[in-house]
Amino acid sequence: MHNVELLSLGETISCAATGRGPQLKVSLVSPDGREAGLPRGVYNVILSGTVDGGVVRRPCLYLDYGDGFKEAGGYRVPLGQIGEGRWGCRVSLPRDVHRLRLDPSDEVVPLSNVEVLVEVVSTARTRFAVDAARAVYHSLPGGVRRALIHNGIPHWFFSRLTGQSKATGPLGEPDGLGEEIAASDPSNYVQQGDQNWADGLVGDYTARMFTAKGGRSGDYAAVASEPVPTVEKSVKALAYYLPQMHPIPENDKWWGRGFTEWTNVSKAVAQFDGHYQPKIPGELGFYDLRLPDVMARQIELAKLYGLGGFCFYYYWFHGKRLLERPLDMFVENKTPAFDFDFCLCWANENWTRRWDGADSEVLMEQEHSPEDHAAVFEDLARYFDEKRYIRVDGCPVILIYRPSIIPDVEDMLKIWRRAAVERGMKGLYIVATNSFGFDDAKSLGFDAICGFPPHGVEAPSATHLYPAINSGYSGYVFRYADVVSSEKERLANQLSTAKSAGKRAGTRFPGVMVAWDNEARKPGRGNVFHGSTPKLYREWLEAAVDYTTEANASDRQFVFVNAWNEWAEGAYLEPDRKFGYGYLAATANVIREARSQKMRLNELAEAYNGQQAKSSENAICAHLFYPGMIDEFANWFQRAKERMPLDVIITVPDTWTVADFERAIEAIAPTCILPTPNLGRDVASFLRALRVGLEMGYRSGCKVHSKKSPQRTDGDGWRQRLFSGLLDPEAIDQVEDGFLELDGVAIAAPRREFMTTSDMFRIRDNLATASSILARLHVEKYALDEFIAGTMFWFKFEALRSLAESTFDSGDFGTELGQIDGTLAHAFERIFVPLVKAKGYDVLRYETDVVRRVADNDVEMET
Repeated sequence: MHNVELLSLGETISCAATGRGPQLKVSLVSPDGREAGLPRGVYNVILSGTVDGGVVRRPCLYLDYGDGFKEAGGYRVPLGQIGEGRWGCRVSLPRDVHRLRLDPSDEVVPLSNVEVLVEVVSTARTRFAVDAARAVYHSLPGGVRRALIHNGIPHWFFSRLTGQSKATGPLGEPDGLGEEIAASDPSNYVQQGDQNWADGLVGDYTARMFTAKGGRSGDYAAVASEPVPTVEKSVKALAYYLPQMHPIPENDKWWGRGFTEWTNVSKAVAQFDGHYQPKIPGELGFYDLRLPDVMARQIELAKLYGLGGFCFYYYWFHGKRLLERPLDMFVENKTPAFDFDFCLCWANENWTRRWDGADSEVLMEQEHSPEDHAAVFEDLARYFDEKRYIRVDGCPVILIYRPSIIPDVEDMLKIWRRAAVERGMKGLYIVATNSFGFDDAKSLGFDAICGFPPHGVEAPSATHLYPAINSGYSGYVFRYADVVSSEKERLANQLSTAKSAGKRAGTRFPGVMVAWDNEARKPGRGNVFHGSTPKLYREWLEAAVDYTTEANASDRQFVFVNAWNEWAEGAYLEPDRKFGYGYLAATANVIREARSQKMRLNELAEAYNGQQAKSSENAICAHLFYPGMIDEFANWFQRAKERMPLDVIITVPDTWTVADFERAIEAIAPTCILPTPNLGRDVASFLRALRVGLEMGYRSGCKVHSKKSPQRTDGDGWRQRLFSGLLDPEAIDQVEDGFLELDGVAIAAPRREFMTTSDMFRIRDNLATASSILARLHVEKYALDEFIAGTMFWFKFEALRSLAESTFDSGDFGTELGQIDGTLAHAFERIFVPLVKAKGYDVLRYETDVVRRVADNDVEMET
């Protein structure tokens, strides 16, 4: 096997394929052709190849510790899909592995052009260094350790030492590998597992301390500042809404006075290493749904992020209603704050004591009978009369959660439809969910069926991959990434079938779950779909939206999202402390894309740009994300042009409406307008403008963008100060006198906006990625010692040519999910000044009275 001393961090080991055709096996081989293994350590394993037929399902890495290959836990590690024709994982080997085997699929699938790469992340030597560093760290006085933890330094340092810094993801490691998988040592599971989860608890503690002190993780997304444009007859994402978060007499009797779902949510604890529990709400807090202000804010957020409506759960038990107060409050409130579409889903199952294990004790029982069918419809009908109620072809949409437990469901549908006509309705649009395996909607008389994950999803158990903290944990763990992969495949197949069958296929509405973890309801035995992130959720939602827009008519392009606020099941779009508004941002991203008119915008841009001509040696390069700031930009540019000749290159998201696009052209009259993908914030768009500016022969430019910084209390004031320091007449005088004519100066900005990186907080989440960017630009000697806050500055085009000629494009930046730090775009902010300094240029820091005057009114200054 490979000698430990011969392996170093970042080293890659090529692998050879043995076998042919559908029986292909892949093994690690030594340079002399012998089958080889790996020493204890952490490795990235990447498989790539061309699928010549069929579908690759559940590729796995098998480990031989000297006693042969086995299917047991610790010997088998699944790979997730990380790209087209690429699968991979990061695996931690607890001891030396004698042989490796990689099975590309658990089905017969012919592959060609197979390549396998194993990259060394850390080895036993790294482990020794980590242990030594930990010993030194724990020998420090308590006050020193607390100060280090406050700044997040231990987590940052050990991540760097072990080569596991998340900041390296976009450049330094294959994107999408996911979390490191601990391949447990079969011969010493308890001891190794204890160490793994103990390390995990320390990391979790450090992260929570960082958050408690006001920090935000790289996953955290700030609240949006601009709503998703509304478009008639476009896709509608409908989120299931649980009207539970308020006390009712029945729950007081069954569970204790004051019980709500928050009681369960707040006491949940992690059951295994990396388990995200408890889940703590963000801005809405542990709210009470009896308060109209709470629901008004929920609606405001839902509309801001492009949701099409709520699907309220409706509870009826043989004439007895439960949890009806929030729904009735919503319906009775006719103010603009409650102007939001909705429909109902009848949760027609018994209520039992399933949360504490007594599944056989029924608390509220259903009685499905002809009389009950008529009675429940009469109660539902009063909601159908609401103008906000969602309809298809004029018929109210009603979902039935468990149609399979209604003995005479066909008769019930006939009773309801007849009663609807008698009340003067056009009819009903009745939708069954696919819960508990139900898939017979069309033949039983339903108008459609909708997905209700986790019902119907497929994923192999991954419980054995995660060392248990609770030795008595009896639940199951699945990988959310596996579900996303299988559901994307399923949706693609269903779309193909729907297109082939036409109307005969029946209408199907896809369902997507934000996440799933019911540990809060079933302590020690909850089922967990582990590893959900806004990025993975976005992939699933995007596939679901693609399906419904292509398969369904324009008035019924629904996607049902589980859920808006199912906190005790870990399925919620509402903001929390870890991800902030990340899942809402992912939703908005997909809906905005679905409603975009990219082709039309590009046509308009090409026609307009062809009629413009360069009129100055200097150009403002502005990224205008928010349509609401068009007039503000126009005013600033007009003032600047009155002081010196300036052209304007503006970039705008290609998800803008045509009306906003045309309004920007009319108000600003740019020399060039460029629709760009909503990726990489202002940085990716600036790279596009930089390349166009160089082609047009501009000498100097001013980079600005529509910064709102909603996470800051002074966001608007900060933007005004940044613009004043660059485009106010006094600032332009400084630029003309001390910057434009000096060839050796590459960047200029007000002195106040230069920030040092001496405070680890300002660089912690971006250090590794910033270093990787400079390495990709072939810059070897540099100092990441300062940057310009807000990333707005004057610059020389030629000084940034190496950046323009680099291979960076919008695709490198990944999905835009509203993160406040830690992305590739944030890392780019830190490299502009170091880059030009490394190229031999100087930077100009100038003073202006206008900056001082505006700054005097600032509340705070952060990066």
